[in-house]
Amino acid sequence: MFDAYLAIYRARVSDLIRLATGGSGVIPAGALPPDLVSRLTAEAAKTARHILNICIRALDYCPPVDLTFPDYLRGMITADVDLVNDDDWHYRVAIIEAFRRRGIYPRELRTVSEKSLCWPNGDELDERARRAVRYLTEQLRPLLQTTQFKPTRRELFDLARKFQASIHTMLQSKIAGDFLGNFEVLTGLHLADSRPIAGREGPSFEVHAVRPVRRRGPNGEEINQVVLAITQRRPVDVDGERLAMHGGCTLILDLDTLDLRYAIGKAISDTDSETAFREWLGENPSAAALAALDEPIAYLHLTA
Repeated sequence: MFDAYLAIYRARVSDLIRLATGGSGVIPAGALPPDLVSRLTAEAAKTARHILNICIRALDYCPPVDLTFPDYLRGMITADVDLVNDDDWHYRVAIIEAFRRRGIYPRELRTVSEKSLCWPNGDELDERARRAVRYLTEQLRPLLQTTQFKPTRRELFDLARKFQASIHTMLQSKIAGDFLGNFEVLTGLHLADSRPIAGREGPSFEVHAVRPVRRRGPNGEEINQVVLAITQRRPVDVDGERLAMHGGCTLILDLDTLDLRYAIGKAISDTDSETAFREWLGENPSAAALAALDEPIAYLHLTA
C-alpha cells in the first residue's frame, strides 16, 4: 500500500515539480521554497487520506469469513469502482501493480485488471432471483432512516439484531417457496440445503450482520446501501472427528434501485476452501480444538 501511495503521490505532484524546476524535473540542492513545500505537503496529506478511505471502505466489500490478501485487493478495487467512476489519477492501477509485484492476486483469474478484479454483480441474476432481492432490499429501506435517530450503541445493536431476525425469516420463506432462482449460484450460498430433512445434517445459515451505509463520492454523489453478511457452516470429517467449516457471502444491496450491487462469497462447497481448511487443521496443533468450539476467539482470549 505504501508503494501504491508513493506512485500516486509522484503522479499528483509531477506538475509542481516541473514548474519548480523549469521543466527539468531535477530539484536543485538547497532548501525548497516554502510555497512549494506547502503544496507538496498538502498533496501528500490528501493522497494519504484518499488511500486510507479506500482501505477502510474495502472492509465492507470482503467475504464474511476466511479473508485473504487477494480478497482484500478485490475488495479495494470493487469499493473504489462502486463509488468513483473516473479514476483520473490511476489509484486502482497503482494498487493493483503494487500487489502484483509481490505476487498477491487471485490465482483463479485469468487477467489482473480493474474489470476482472471486481466482484460479481447482480446482472447475472435471473428474474426470480431479482424479485427476491428486490423484496428483501425493500424491507431493509427503513433501516437507513431509523439508524440516524438512534442515540445509543445499544439501541443500534438491538435494531440490527431485529432486522437480522427479520431477514432470516424472509429468506426461509423464500427457500420454502422456491423463489430464489439462481441466487444461490451467484452467491455460493446453499440455502435450500439448510432445510431440515430426516436423516441428513445439512449446512445451516445465519444472517450474521446488517449494516446500513451512506457513501459520498468525490464529486458529491451519494449512494445508499446495506451490507448484508450471511454465513454458513457445514460438518467436515477430519480424522474421525466432525468439525465445522465456515463459508458465506457478503451482499451489497442498493437501497435506491433495490438491486444487488455485488455478491462476495466463500462457498462452503468449494473444494479449494475445504483443502485449505484441512491444511490449516494439519499445520496448527490447536486448530481442531478451536474449530470445534462455538466461540474460538473467546477461547483464545481465555488462554492468552
